Amino acid sequence: MQNASPPGEKRSQSMIDAISAEDSRFLHLTIQEAVGVIPVPVFIKDRDSRIVFMNAACEDQWGIGFADLRGTDGSQHFPPEQMRAFLAEDQRVFAGGQQVDVEETIWNAKLGQNRVVHTIKKPIDGATGQPACLIGITFDMTDRVRAEADLRESNDKLRGLYELSPLGIALADMSGKFVDFNESFRKICGYASDDLQALDYWALTPTRYAADEARQLAQLQTTGQYGPYEKQYLRSDGALVPVQLNGMLITGKDGQNLIWSIVEDISQRKRTEAELEQHRHQLELLVQQRTAELAEARELAEQASLAKSRFLANMSHEIRTPLNAIIGFNNLMQRDALSPEQADRLAKIDGASRHLLSLINEILDFSKIEAGQVELEDCTFQLSEVLDAVASFVDEPARAKGLAIEVDARGAPMWLRGDPTRLRQALLNLAGNAIKFTEHGSVKLRAELLDEQGDAAVVRLSVQDTGIGIATDSIPRLFQEFEQADASITRKFGGTGLGLAITKRLAALMGGECGVESQLGCGSRFWFTARLHRAAPTAPAAAAGSAHDAEHEAEQALRRRHQGARILVAEDNPINQEVLLAMLDGVGIGADIAENGQEAVAMAASGGHCMALMDLQMPLVGGLDATRSMRKLPGWQQRPILAMTANAFVEDRQACQAAGMDDIIVKPVDMDALYATLLRWLDQGRSLAA
Repeated sequence: MQNASPPGEKRSQSMIDAISAEDSRFLHLTIQEAVGVIPVPVFIKDRDSRIVFMNAACEDQWGIGFADLRGTDGSQHFPPEQMRAFLAEDQRVFAGGQQVDVEETIWNAKLGQNRVVHTIKKPIDGATGQPACLIGITFDMTDRVRAEADLRESNDKLRGLYELSPLGIALADMSGKFVDFNESFRKICGYASDDLQALDYWALTPTRYAADEARQLAQLQTTGQYGPYEKQYLRSDGALVPVQLNGMLITGKDGQNLIWSIVEDISQRKRTEAELEQHRHQLELLVQQRTAELAEARELAEQASLAKSRFLANMSHEIRTPLNAIIGFNNLMQRDALSPEQADRLAKIDGASRHLLSLINEILDFSKIEAGQVELEDCTFQLSEVLDAVASFVDEPARAKGLAIEVDARGAPMWLRGDPTRLRQALLNLAGNAIKFTEHGSVKLRAELLDEQGDAAVVRLSVQDTGIGIATDSIPRLFQEFEQADASITRKFGGTGLGLAITKRLAALMGGECGVESQLGCGSRFWFTARLHRAAPTAPAAAAGSAHDAEHEAEQALRRRHQGARILVAEDNPINQEVLLAMLDGVGIGADIAENGQEAVAMAASGGHCMALMDLQMPLVGGLDATRSMRKLPGWQQRPILAMTANAFVEDRQACQAAGMDDIIVKPVDMDALYATLLRWLDQGRSLAA
């Protein structure tokens, strides 16, 4: 007896038969109306993987319209490797009659990029009970996949910094149990990882630190931070290692409070301090002994070179003492309200005093000049401005004696390339002597072209006076160090006897020579030559004034834009510290002082500084080594580090650049130049404070 079908099943089959009998166009329209408004991409394929339907959301996701895909498998629109995967999935659906879930990439022709999607393909049975087609639904996963990749990359970077940090880093719960730690922390403690994981913070802490630990814990609970705090860790071998700790309170994934600690091994610093203290007395004795030896050597040197010693002593007393007052008071007066005439005179005083200071430094370092270590500048300048500057320097003493100053630069090119500072220095030596030894008449400064080949030009600069003149037999001694025509001249007129010798050396450096024509009682003409190069004009005559205005604007701009900034100053000399702090305070910039390179690196690691000013010669760690260490610290790869040095030769600049320094500030520090340099680097945006 054949089993009868249930009544419900018969009714369902009758409905299917009725629907199947409907026109195919009616079925297509019904599907379009029902599925077309769904925001999720939906498509239907027949058993040959030809697309028979796709909604608008699917068109957007694929970047292809249904009209272009109808009746095709999409091979012309998708990359071959993607088509192979699509067709393989379709066959799995039709062969097994089961749903397929897969994450894959699909090419979006409109966007010109691959999109990551999650695709669900489900078979739809036909009248025969076998899959007649499949329906697919896709979900765009691109943004989520990218976000997950970015998060993994970020986590990997942070983990790398964590593991590679030279500082020990540890994470502990409020009971002191270690949750995590890096390799540097393990090495500091001296335990194997598994052994350290089984311990807690208190196992590393000697009991004598109980009171200190209580205070640090109270600070942590109150402010969320503790330290910096110095103590000792008890290592696995029983040894005590000095450390410095900083930490903060954080919230873990489960909401519990955790303590994040940064631990620095300060054994080397402590050993250095102990060694310094141990040897302090011994060093004092050695210093006393060395001082006595140096005093003896100095006495012998003074006996062997009496003239030079007299020069040095006289120069230091006669020039440095009043020059210090001139420069100090002049800078103060320049910041007061001044008339144009007063400002002009003070500017000339400032220029003259600064030039005199440069002369003093070069005279004291005369051994370097003799050794050929002086580097000539190569820049474009106006020769007339060199003569005018020298005339301005000697104008006051000339007017005091009633002497006329004449300048004639018509016989030489106006624009040249060379070292204007050395030209001015050499010419000023000649002009100063002419004023000194002339009582009546005039002093003439002249420039003339002697020879020219291409852009090369030999220029002669001369100073002619109507003074006392020089005896013929005295002329050969004039250009020798510490010599004058008559020893009595020194007592009458003063001087060091080195000016003409310096002019001769400078002329030789510039490829020239020196000479003199003189007649006793009638006057003299001193001259020197220099090999220079013609140059095109680079700036109007008022460029110097514009530069001064720009430097003044730099000071004002620092106050407006960077007031409140804080920089790190590495400088071991107390006087230099005081001067620099005063300059920075004048524009509202704060500073923290490190007295050596080691302190500078430690302070840089603590953060809060937008840049660093670094002396080169410091105890313990010099500026170059300190800069290399700071460039490895987080945040300091891009923050400016500027060198401060009295050595500005080419090799010094190269060494600073190689160490990672961005710029050089030459000592003695010029206030306006300092402000301009600070403004330039602060405005670049490299100096974001931590």
